[in-house]
Amino acid sequence: MCAGFDSHSQSTDVHGWDSYLRIDVGRYMGDIELVRDLKRQSVEGLVDLFDGWRESGTSFEDDLRAEYEAAGKEYIDLYLDYLKRMARGDYNAMFNTGK
Repeated sequence: MCAGFDSHSQSTDVHGWDSYLRIDVGRYMGDIELVRDLKRQSVEGLVDLFDGWRESGTSFEDDLRAEYEAAGKEYIDLYLDYLKRMARGDYNAMFNTGK
């Protein structure tokens, strides 16, 4: 599926990056130190996952399949929630199901 993905995940040269990753907490007009701390926590949380992911022994295809299955379950659950709410006459479900 993604040629060379496994070799990149095992590479010790973490500075040889051929793509980008952006983490955005969104616009917040309050406490700027809180924003900085949340961004730092987000990055640290993501980076902390890498070692476990590398050691997991799953292939890219396995990880992708698991992600598709989880996403599919979420879509079905949201749709069923939408249907239940509509059946009860809650027409706001058209606008805010899953929020």
